[in-house]
Amino acid sequence: MVAASVPGAEVHAADLDPAALALAGRNLPQGARVHLADALDGLPTRLRGRLTTIAAVPPYVPEAELDLMPREARDHEPASALVGGGADGLGHVRRLIADARPWLATGGQVLLELHAAQLPVAAGEGRASGWLARQHPPTASRTGVLELIAG
Repeated sequence: MVAASVPGAEVHAADLDPAALALAGRNLPQGARVHLADALDGLPTRLRGRLTTIAAVPPYVPEAELDLMPREARDHEPASALVGGGADGLGHVRRLIADARPWLATGGQVLLELHAAQLPVAAGEGRASGWLARQHPPTASRTGVLELIAG
């Protein structure tokens, strides 16, 4: 967990689903704050320009591939938590790429967990928007991390 590796980190979690926020509130470190928000929209404005890391697992499944998801995900997660928008599932990712910069402190970064096949496309989108993009190798679950640093 990111917060455990950075003593004194101020942690904020955002989601549109109140049930997801309640679960996050139970699992996050003491003092963490949860916000009913649509990605970065709805976060307290006092955080603008202060975030050192934005870590997200945005919805990234293309709608046409939802049926290919493991049954436990399809049965227990709302489709809105899985389907990412657009034919390639990267609609939410594109939004974070476009919206994150004003929220970050100098030297801040964005970490996005995505399917391995989407990493190169999302990295290209990040580079086209002026980010330095680094892809971290996929895990056994076929997800990897895209790291974006303001360039």
